[in-house]
Amino acid sequence: MNRQERDELLQFLQPLLRTRVTEKDLAAETLILAQCAGQPDSLYLLVQRAMALNSALQAAQTRLAELQGPQEDPAASLEAASAHRTAAQAAPHDNGAWGRGLLAQLSTTGAAVGLGVTAGVVAGGLLLDAVEDGWDDDL
Repeated sequence: MNRQERDELLQFLQPLLRTRVTEKDLAAETLILAQCAGQPDSLYLLVQRAMALNSALQAAQTRLAELQGPQEDPAASLEAASAHRTAAQAAPHDNGAWGRGLLAQLSTTGAAVGLGVTAGVVAGGLLLDAVEDGWDDDL
């Protein structure tokens, strides 16, 4: 882990350390603890996955802002550019086990997002076909 990855990890963990749960679902907590007890690396893997998902979310938000086109508010354009830089900086570096693990998590997340987008397009096409078929019956 390099210095930048360490800083990103600490920044990611700060809100977690400050958060207090006021009410827990006992069944969920019991299941989580039981499942994690069987995998000694579960906490490490969960943090990597959460960071990878956060990075993917930032990248998606940046891409969405780009697709929405230029906005009239210059502050919003600066914010989008800043988010793009942040997402680019958050990309893991493959110079250690931590970076390689994040890369693996991101590739898994990227594949899942791609599959989800494909499924949405297919479902939308099927829905459109069904609506069109229904309209044809009414004519």
